[in-house]
Amino acid sequence: MARFPAFEDYTQKRNFADGIKRCNELLRKNPKNVQLLTTKLRLLYAAGSDEVSQVLDELVAAPPREIQDVVEVESVVIDGQSNVFPRPSSAGPAVAKIWDAAAKAVTNADQKLEILTLRFERAVLDDRLTDAQQALIQLKAIQPRNRVVYMAHAAFTQLISTSNEDLQARLAMGLARKAVSERFGDDKTLDCRVPGQIFAVQGSVKDLESIEGGPFQDSKHVSDARRRRQGQVTANGSATLPKVPEPGSVPTQEWLAAEVSSLKRTFATLIDYGASTEALRAFATNAIRLFQESISNLSAGATRSPVDACFLAISALVRMFEQTTDTQYLLHSAYLAESLLRHREHTHEARLVLVYLYMRLNLGSLAMRLFDSLNIKEIQHDTVAHVLFTRLSLIHPHPTNWGYGDADGMVPFKRTAHALKVYVRCEDKLAETQASVLSHGQTGIVFDLQELRDSLRMSLSRRVTLLEHRRVARLTKGAIGDDEAARAMGPLACENWVQTKDNRDFDAAFDYGYNVERVLHGRGGSMPSEAWLLFALAADTAWCIATESSSMVTGPSEVLEKVRQAKEVIDPQLPFDQQASKLGMTTAEYLAGDLALCVLELLVYVQSASDDMAEDKVAEHTALINAAIDNLSTDALINASDPLAESLLGSYAYADVLGIVAVANRFVRSTAPAGAAKELQHSQDQAHRLVARLQQHATEQQVAITGSGLRRHMERDRGVWDGVRMLGEVEMHGFCEEVAKAAKAGWEGMLKLKLV
Repeated sequence: MARFPAFEDYTQKRNFADGIKRCNELLRKNPKNVQLLTTKLRLLYAAGSDEVSQVLDELVAAPPREIQDVVEVESVVIDGQSNVFPRPSSAGPAVAKIWDAAAKAVTNADQKLEILTLRFERAVLDDRLTDAQQALIQLKAIQPRNRVVYMAHAAFTQLISTSNEDLQARLAMGLARKAVSERFGDDKTLDCRVPGQIFAVQGSVKDLESIEGGPFQDSKHVSDARRRRQGQVTANGSATLPKVPEPGSVPTQEWLAAEVSSLKRTFATLIDYGASTEALRAFATNAIRLFQESISNLSAGATRSPVDACFLAISALVRMFEQTTDTQYLLHSAYLAESLLRHREHTHEARLVLVYLYMRLNLGSLAMRLFDSLNIKEIQHDTVAHVLFTRLSLIHPHPTNWGYGDADGMVPFKRTAHALKVYVRCEDKLAETQASVLSHGQTGIVFDLQELRDSLRMSLSRRVTLLEHRRVARLTKGAIGDDEAARAMGPLACENWVQTKDNRDFDAAFDYGYNVERVLHGRGGSMPSEAWLLFALAADTAWCIATESSSMVTGPSEVLEKVRQAKEVIDPQLPFDQQASKLGMTTAEYLAGDLALCVLELLVYVQSASDDMAEDKVAEHTALINAAIDNLSTDALINASDPLAESLLGSYAYADVLGIVAVANRFVRSTAPAGAAKELQHSQDQAHRLVARLQQHATEQQVAITGSGLRRHMERDRGVWDGVRMLGEVEMHGFCEEVAKAAKAGWEGMLKLKLV
C-alpha cells in the first residue's frame, strides 16, 4: 500500500499543487479519510487556495472520531490563519461543528467534560476568546452548579465585548448581576472578583455601589474605578520649605537635606523659566560641589542627600547638552554617576541613567556592561530594555570580549535573541495560567492575564528589539535566516507593526522637573515610535526581498504605503534634521531610511513586473536611489569634528543601507534590461566606494581617540571641569581610558563589515 502524502514532503520545493493532486487521487478511493483531508487542507492553506472551505465542509460532514484528529484539524486551521490580521478570535464555524460532534459522540459525562475542557484550554492558549467562551457555555450546560465555570464564562464574555452596548457586554452584565443577587459571595472557597471587575470595566456606578463592603469588590479594577469616580487625584504641589540653615548650626545631615531641598526648588525654577546655559552651569557646579562634600566630609550617616545632589547636577548637565549638543556635558554626567556608584554601589537609578548616557554617547560596550548590573527580570524587559536595545545595532552590533565575565554578555546578537525569548516565555506562562483557570479556580486573574498577554503581544519595545536583532544579523552575519521571533510576534502583516502598545518606562530614574531619560533616548527629538519602526521595517523588507530571505511582512507594498502616510505629517521643504526629529529619528536614520524606501520601491516594482521589466522604469527607480545616496552627505559625516563616537551611529546606518543597495542592485541586475543593468552596477559600485570611505574614517577615528584627548574634551568647560575633577584624579584618568577604549571598540566594528 502506497504511503499517504505528508505536508513536509512538499515544503522544501513548495510544490503544494503536486501534493494536492496526490491527495485528490487517494481521496477518490477513500473520500472520508481524515488524514488525507487534513493533509490536503494544510496544503491548500499553504498554496493560498480558495478550496479550503470545501475541505472543511467535507470534514464537518464526516467529522473525525478520534480527539487527536480533531486537534490536528483545528491546528491546521489555526496555522492557516496565522497571518490574518486582526487575529481571529475563533477558528471558525466548521471547526466548532467538529468539536460539537466530538462532544456529542461520547455518552460518558467524564469524557464529554474532558473534551470540552480540552477545547477551552486550547482556545485560551491560542488566544481565541470566542472559542473559549463557546466551550464554557457547553461546560455550563453539563455542570450547571459549577460556579468556577460560571465566573469564567462571565469573564470571557466580557473580554470579547467591544463596547458597553453590544450583546456580549449585556450578557456579561447579566451574569455579573446574577452572581451578586444569588449571593455567590457567601461561598468562601470561590473567587468572586469577576462581577466587580465587569461592573468596573463597564463603568456601572450603581452596581459598584451595590457591592461595597463585600467580596466582589476585592480587585484593582474596582479600586481604580472608585478612585476615578471620586476624583481622587494626587496633587503635585510643593510645600513651603524653611530657609536653609547655616552649616554648623544644625546637625550635618539636617543641613545637607535642607541644602538639597533648596537645590531642588532652584532647579525646578530654572527649568520652568528656560534658564540659559550660564545659569545652568552655575547651578551644576554648585550641585557638584555639594555632592563632593556629601560623599567625603559629610558622608557619615547620609543616605539620600548625596544621591539627590548628584542627580541634580546630572539633570543640569543633560539640559546643557540639550541646549548646546556638546557631548562633554554627557561625559561629565557619566563620570558623576560612576563616582556615585563608587560610594553608593546599590543606587539603581545611577546604573540606569548610565546606560542612557553611554547609549547616547554611542558607547555600546559600556552600556551593555551597565545594563547587566540592572538585573532586569523577565517581563521587566518590556518596560526597561528599550534603554539598551534601541539603536544597539547602529552603535555596537559586533561581539566584544572585555573580560567582564560571561562572554555572551558582549554579543549583541545573543542579547537581543535572549530578550525576544523572554516575550515568548512570558506569553506562554501567562497563557498556561489562564488556560488552567478551571483547575485553580482563580477567575479573578483572567482580566489581568489577558491584559498582560495583549500588552506583550502588541509591545512597541518587542518590535524595536526584533528589528534591532535582525539588523545586527545582517551587519555581522550577512544573513537573517529563519527568524522564529518574527513568527512568534503574530501575523506577518504591516498592520501588526503599527497597532502597538508603548509600555516603555521613562520614569524609572529621577525627575526634578526635567526628564533626562526622554531627552537622552529621544536624541533631541520625539521618541522612536511608529515612523521609526516603519523605516526600519522597510529596510528589513528590502534586504529580505533582495536576498530571498524570510520577510516579516507578506505585503511589502503595504509597508511603502504606511511609510508614505507617516511622512505626510512633515513638510518636505524642512531641512532633513527637522524632518527626522518630527519622526523620532536621527538625521542619519532618516536619510538611510529614505534610501531604503527607494530601494524597496524598486524591488516591489521588479516583483510586480516579473518578466515585463521596463528599462525606463528601472532607470527611474535607479535615479531616485542615486539621489538618495547623494543625500546621505557622507562627506559631512566624515569631516565633522568628532572626539569620540558621535558620528558612529551615522556611519553604521549608512553602511547598513548601502549594503542593502548593493544586494538589491545585484538582485535586480540579474534580470534587468542591459541598459538598466549598467546603471545598477554603477549604483552598486558607488555603495561599495562609500562604505570603504566610512571604514577608512573608522580607522582614522580609532587612531585619533585617546584617553588624554578625551580629557581635553572634558576640560573645555572649566567651570564644570574644576568641579568634577575634584572627585578624584586617579578615577578620572581611569574613566577617560575606559571611555576611549569603548569608543575604539565601537569603531572597530565598522572595520568588520563586509558588503555581500
